[in-house]
Amino acid sequence: MQTALFKPESGERTVTRDQILEGMRKFDQDYRPHGARDTGLHWFVQDNGERYPPKRVLSLATNVPVNEFGGGEPVAKILRLSVTLSPHFSQTSNSLKKD
Repeated sequence: MQTALFKPESGERTVTRDQILEGMRKFDQDYRPHGARDTGLHWFVQDNGERYPPKRVLSLATNVPVNEFGGGEPVAKILRLSVTLSPHFSQTSNSLKKD
């Protein structure tokens, strides 16, 4: 099972790829139908043609409020779990993914 260490203000946690995928499912169920923004300020997570805001996905995956962590570390954790992360200016050619 793929895991990554996550260090919000409330204390160190381990997050799994399955948790990230569950966070994406929760976003689809609870946020997307209400018109929630599907990207972060500079990046978005991409899976099966859908876009997701990295911090919101990590928050939904771990039940840690988004105000307890910064953008850089959560994004890195998602990358380590092999979820595609793309910048706003390009959805394909500049995608980043762990090998």
